[in-house]
Amino acid sequence: MKNILRLGIVMTIVSLLSAFLLAELYSITKPKIEIQKMAKTMEALKLVLPDAKVLVPVTKKIPVKDGEGNLLFEKDEIIYYQAYAKEDSSQLVGYAFKSVGNGYSSLIETMIGIDSAGQITRIKILSQKETPGLGTLSEDSEKFTGKKWSTQQFEGKTYEQLKVDKDGGEIVSITGATITSRAITNSIKSKLETLLPQIGISRDKNAEVN
Repeated sequence: MKNILRLGIVMTIVSLLSAFLLAELYSITKPKIEIQKMAKTMEALKLVLPDAKVLVPVTKKIPVKDGEGNLLFEKDEIIYYQAYAKEDSSQLVGYAFKSVGNGYSSLIETMIGIDSAGQITRIKILSQKETPGLGTLSEDSEKFTGKKWSTQQFEGKTYEQLKVDKDGGEIVSITGATITSRAITNSIKSKLETLLPQIGISRDKNAEVN
């Protein structure tokens, strides 16, 4: 009995020490992870909106609640970026935003740039953990030939054109990875469905609303 009790105490101490060490490790690595994530975001923004000199984030308040539904605090979340061609934040050239879609085996996060008329300038896959050799090809950005998937095929596309070929659309799917292709395409379209009215662009014609 004493041995069992002693073992229980030892296991409890080990568990507490492990939890403490993990918490300390997380507190040390979290800032580095956030810095790397921000650097990756900025790199993607430059890629999808190459003419932008200034990027202004547009945010909204997101409530953070406890387990009982009580409001703890509100945090700012970036909805999209406004892109300007001049350093004084003049001459609007477009917008950038992120979309997230459920792929075959992971969430796929994409950065998208659009011009002031709502046409896609370029997209960049930020993160994915899809099937190697299939879904991972979603990051391919080589010159689009019309025969196989490339992120370049999204350039110039409008809201109405965002549909994969397997669903009767123009976006060439990744061979053997339709779910991944559909997740990226549909997540971008879903985000545009919400964003375009907010910035005053018609979803039907991608023309500016007078």
